[in-house]
Amino acid sequence: MGQSDIQAIIHGVIMNFLIKNIDESRFFTVGNETGLHLDKKSNVFSDIVISDKSTLQKYQAQGEYFKIPPLSVIEIDIQGDTSDFGISELDYYCMKTKALLDFGVKKVLWFFSKTKQVFVAKPSQNWQIIDWNKDLLILENYRFNINEELEKSGWRV
Repeated sequence: MGQSDIQAIIHGVIMNFLIKNIDESRFFTVGNETGLHLDKKSNVFSDIVISDKSTLQKYQAQGEYFKIPPLSVIEIDIQGDTSDFGISELDYYCMKTKALLDFGVKKVLWFFSKTKQVFVAKPSQNWQIIDWNKDLLILENYRFNINEELEKSGWRV
């Protein structure tokens, strides 16, 4: 499914930040609905994934969805209608987040444009909701503030 204009702007701002700031000798960042194969008949797609580059380079690409977990997954809103599955949007976020953490992802971030909040989940820790104007860590020491980055880039969403 295509991105809305707001999703595309947020996606672009996050990708630009990552490309300019993270250590590309250690991390590999991919956008565009990267496929992850979690288990038999269980695949998910993620807006942005950040992987450990050395681990990923040992992985034998086969033209299929990745079968190894990235370090971090970043999601931006959703446009899908979850009512067809009998679940709420919140149920969807929680179920997908839990599945990603169970797969081995170390951090899952959801950026929500309507509420201007970020949902942050890490394994074996309480999940958090952080306002957009607050700093958060994307990876290790990479401080990120979506509100600041949007303003620096000249965007209002």
